[in-house]
Amino acid sequence: MNRSDRRMVPAQLATVLVAALLLAIGLLPLTAEAQDWPDAFDPLQLLTLNLEMDPLDWETIQNDETFDIEVPAMFWADGEDSILVSVKRKSCDALGDTAAFLKVSVKIDINEYVGDQMWHGLKKLRLENGDDVDVVAEGLAWQLHRLASGPEGYDYEHPPAYTSWVKLNINGTYTGVYVNNEERDKQFLKNRGLYTSGETWLYKHDTRSIIELKVGDPDSPLFLALWYSPFCPDSTACPTPDPPTLAAELPQVIDVKAMLTMGAVNTFVQNPDGLWNHSQNAYFADFLGGRKRMYFPHDLDSVLARTFTQAYPAGDAYADSLLTISSFRAQYTLIMDDLLSGPLAEGGLVTLLDDMEILLTQALEADPNNQIPEGETVEDRFDELRSWVPDRIAEVLGQLDYTGVPDDPDGASALLLHRPMPNPTRGETHIEWAMPEEDHVRLDVFDVTGRLLTTLVNGTKEAGKHGATWEGVDRDGREVSAGVYFVRIEAGPRSACRKVVRLRR
Repeated sequence: MNRSDRRMVPAQLATVLVAALLLAIGLLPLTAEAQDWPDAFDPLQLLTLNLEMDPLDWETIQNDETFDIEVPAMFWADGEDSILVSVKRKSCDALGDTAAFLKVSVKIDINEYVGDQMWHGLKKLRLENGDDVDVVAEGLAWQLHRLASGPEGYDYEHPPAYTSWVKLNINGTYTGVYVNNEERDKQFLKNRGLYTSGETWLYKHDTRSIIELKVGDPDSPLFLALWYSPFCPDSTACPTPDPPTLAAELPQVIDVKAMLTMGAVNTFVQNPDGLWNHSQNAYFADFLGGRKRMYFPHDLDSVLARTFTQAYPAGDAYADSLLTISSFRAQYTLIMDDLLSGPLAEGGLVTLLDDMEILLTQALEADPNNQIPEGETVEDRFDELRSWVPDRIAEVLGQLDYTGVPDDPDGASALLLHRPMPNPTRGETHIEWAMPEEDHVRLDVFDVTGRLLTTLVNGTKEAGKHGATWEGVDRDGREVSAGVYFVRIEAGPRSACRKVVRLRR
């Protein structure tokens, strides 16, 4: 039912009236006293959230398949005062077979009944139940977008969405672990300093044929200007410009690097249901005043789809229109390369999984709907993900196509370490470099933990081009295992580093 048509049953009306009375006499706070945004999304802190509502209302929410019914409830985190909110079910599958307490995804509206009320600087909460895979994988995928928010990827001041895990109690009963994913709304923009009244728009790219305006009215000038595929859902819209025109014009109005980063991270986590392979599940913000369009991911509950293995998405309007443009494809390749040797490198991701396991194990073991397959333990699940990380890194790096990627971004005076070839390899790898002047050179090979495996060159070299070969062995002549390795060169004050992927023989 629509908000304007919603009717309260007597129990709901009583809850709201009592809360209004408490507000009037000062016994119920207008806002929760807690840390402000974004501290509520600390990924290494497991908050316990509580909802108290009429049992009949909870039954209504669990069984609502319109996903539009809202009911009043009292809400608080452990250690905080309760506040009046509204609750409705989100359109995810319900988990569990206990009729009284199904695990459903919920949206909590903080200021539905109390104007301007906020919780941790937020006006809405999205609690995802992990129905497609599990909350471990879904939360991990969001953390990877968070890790990719720096200069190697999005280059945003704040992540494209903050996310954490929470435990949820409803009417005193523990319903399990949820992914607490930051809502993309006007408050999202305000918290990032991105909102100016009348000059900011936020769109949700919901499906192939629906792009929904969430903030701002009417449409932004840029949205109307990009009235062609893949940016417009109308298949009869203006024809898409030719690749040279797109390559020249889109970077002037769109943060292409951020858009490509969103595609790269979604590809790495094997999400087949994103913007670059399904034309959906993304937000973007438009602005007046020269700021370029910004992209944000949405809905990562389908990650780790093992059938989705390609490093370059294809068969979708975004991928087919943009990744076939050589400059965009080269930029995408460098972004993926930078991410997998930096914020998404194996060592950091395994450490993150170790921390997640410590944080979540007890709560997941107590969650009857944790989506861990029968016969497996929570420890088994984390072990599986720790094995997935290096395998997936090697798989993606092995597919990267460096055709058209410039080797000399800094000019003729730079020390140039060219991309090792062949790469990936099961045998030897040839490494070439060029140096602007005579200097002492050291060429080393390291594993992903930073441990020195072998030194290929250690001596003075004249200016010009040089080469060396690594046969895939350490300093003692022992063959190294399959995985990701790093070749680092130092020549005087200059240094450079490249990745080498070794495959199983």
